[in-house]
Amino acid sequence: MSGIAGIIYPDMFRTHSLIKNMLKLLKHRNANSPEIYQYKNVEMGIRGPSLSTNKQNDLCVLIDGEIYNQKEIFKELEKMGYQDKEQSSSALIIHAYEAWGKEFIQKIDGDFAIALFDQKASVLYLFRDRMGKKPLYWSHHGEYFFFASELKSLLSTGLIPQSPSHYALASYLYLGYIPQDMTPINNINKLLAGYYLTFNLNGCLQVKPYWSYSSCFSQKSTENEDDICTHLDNALKKSVKKMLPSREEDLSCIIGGGLGSAGIAHYLSQEHPSKHIHLVSSYFDKENEDDHSTCQTISRS
Repeated sequence: MSGIAGIIYPDMFRTHSLIKNMLKLLKHRNANSPEIYQYKNVEMGIRGPSLSTNKQNDLCVLIDGEIYNQKEIFKELEKMGYQDKEQSSSALIIHAYEAWGKEFIQKIDGDFAIALFDQKASVLYLFRDRMGKKPLYWSHHGEYFFFASELKSLLSTGLIPQSPSHYALASYLYLGYIPQDMTPINNINKLLAGYYLTFNLNGCLQVKPYWSYSSCFSQKSTENEDDICTHLDNALKKSVKKMLPSREEDLSCIIGGGLGSAGIAHYLSQEHPSKHIHLVSSYFDKENEDDHSTCQTISRS
């Protein structure tokens, strides 16, 4: 896990730097020394690995997370002439952006929060993964623009008033969560899952979706039931295989009472039929004994 943060000042004649303190409050996410990138009135950095720049030093990428299809994309880039000894996620994003522009986001699969700054275009891009596994917050307050992995990193600047959002807090008390892009603090938003943000140094800001769950159902399928089941089976196999560790090691699976975890255990056993897979389940007397019963049934099958 990494922590990323950044700030765009009103102009390059700033009298102090805020990025170090923003990254200091993200130390618990990664104990590595922070890496910082600076360009005119832009400062951005990361606690952890995965800060990369291109050879011209006019592109910089920070990533908190992992790209699942990294090998496949590197192979595609190599066919296009891109060669790089550094096979990191951030280096991949650099080359993918050079090859396809911001549309590279349609090609990558993973859990991530990405910050990409393009000096030539004078624009900052923020991307969040399709399921929103990695957090990313931003604020455009006054003439400043901020982003960070956590709220407290933004508040550490002292430039955003710590005034509560009454509507967001009321929503939490009523719904049990804070919906949409709201946060408990006024003037701070979270970037929604499947969305990207662009901020030009002239102050223009846009937030748009690059993917939505509903778009998967925008067209009716003409396939028959058998074909649909086959495609679903292949998709689940591919999904489980993609998440397996690259090293040879024992595999474990947490089993609940539903079909989801049972299905994962099934595909794990198909992928590694010769391996013993450890099934783990927890239950409380007279509460979720069905989960335990399911685990025992699966372990015998």
